[in-house]
Amino acid sequence: MINKIVDIINSCKKFLITAHIRLDGDAVGSELALYHVLRKMGKDAVVYNQDRTPEVYTFLPGADAVVHCLDSVEMFDVAFVLDCNELEGVGE
Repeated sequence: MINKIVDIINSCKKFLITAHIRLDGDAVGSELALYHVLRKMGKDAVVYNQDRTPEVYTFLPGADAVVHCLDSVEMFDVAFVLDCNELEGVGE
């Protein structure tokens, strides 16, 4: 499974990263870590969250790049849903 994920990352360019609603430190930290890894690989990455980043986590590098509105998800090759055990937990 890991090799398949690596292949997908290597072969794709545009990534959407999100997590569950009512964000916590695990969700925000996971999103931003993946965001930075993908960007260092030369990939386009966007972190989207329905909810605003809790103030306590806004000091994290990249927290200011999180968006809360998307026109469409059609432009992304891949979506990562992190720290979420069911898709409904993502919200809208």
